[in-house]
Amino acid sequence: MESEIRSEPTLLKDTYRENKDKVVKIANDILTMKPSHIIILARGSSANAALYFKYLVEIETGIPVLFAYPSVLSVYDGNFSFANSVVIGVSQGGRGLDLNIWMEKAALAGAYTIAMTNYLDSPLSLKANHRLSLCVGDEKSMAATKTFLAEMLVLGMLAEALSGSTKQIDFPDLANMLEEVISLSPHINDLAGELKTAGALFIIARGVTLAVAHEAECKVQESCFLNATAYAASDFRHGPLSLIEKGTKVLFLAPADETLSDVSALFEVLDALGADILFFTTDPEMAGKAKKSLLLPKSNRYMTPFVFSIAVQLLACFLAGQKGINPDVSRNILKYTMTK
Repeated sequence: MESEIRSEPTLLKDTYRENKDKVVKIANDILTMKPSHIIILARGSSANAALYFKYLVEIETGIPVLFAYPSVLSVYDGNFSFANSVVIGVSQGGRGLDLNIWMEKAALAGAYTIAMTNYLDSPLSLKANHRLSLCVGDEKSMAATKTFLAEMLVLGMLAEALSGSTKQIDFPDLANMLEEVISLSPHINDLAGELKTAGALFIIARGVTLAVAHEAECKVQESCFLNATAYAASDFRHGPLSLIEKGTKVLFLAPADETLSDVSALFEVLDALGADILFFTTDPEMAGKAKKSLLLPKSNRYMTPFVFSIAVQLLACFLAGQKGINPDVSRNILKYTMTK
């Protein structure tokens, strides 16, 4: 797992180079058709990456991005209208039966279909009109680390092309920031030690970075066998707030963007309640306020989630090691989960 995390800045160069022209062509097609919405087919880490895409596209273009519930077609054999739809399937292996049923029906119904997978000959890719490769090769670790970042990169590039923005994702800068986070590994390892005896962990973010919070939940669960739950800061103020007591472990992901004031206000509440908080941020002032913090390099809303992603991947990897768990051999789950 650690080896694959450290390989990400290099591997993503291929992802960027292979897809930069293709996503522009696809984006032009989509803008020409003026879709009423975009439908995402994804599960697990791929769905988390697609949540990043949803925020960017809705913020930048106003096109609604919806998540499919595959059982509507795969279990209930329901009818679904794909009129004027774009359907994007995102999957590491492209083998899930439910996603393939959706993709096939969408393509037959005339939707503009796109598959993003590691394998251009995967079943999902072969059912789509357009295929994009993640270009990161086989994963040897149980946790989908490099695939997650590759999915975010391709989806971010597509969101950028749909918005008409230029140079929101500057790959040399992105690679340098990822390397900078990797250089913080000793400090991240120390912070991981704060969670070694945790019975549960809340992970809080908001906006674009919420995708990373959900991915951190997944990584901590499968790699560290720790009961982790991700929440938007706005949602946490409802029922979950009643679960906070002295010593409750909380991880905040707080970029210096439009969501910072809301997230930092919740930090003040939880800190006053005695929660034991780790605070990952790109804001120096907030990093100084939190007793246990990680200051990360700052960028725009397209690239900042990558910085948080590699930080939480390293956190999960180091925590697993400190707990005596091999993160490459999870329990009870298979590398490729086949759902219907």
